[in-house]
Amino acid sequence: MVSRTEYDVLYTLSKCRRPIRLGELNRRVLLSQPALSRLVDRLVERDAAIARAKAG
Repeated sequence: MVSRTEYDVLYTLSKCRRPIRLGELNRRVLLSQPALSRLVDRLVERDAAIARAKAG
């Protein structure tokens, strides 16, 4: 089960045509940057169909 906030992030990502940076995702959802970063880390740990790409 996912929270409403997790759903919002996953839904937003599903509507993107390409992978986006965390900063761009932050502009599209109503979360602070630190809260979004923690949420993304939790989703990655739970294997919720998202992954962090290596920078560079």
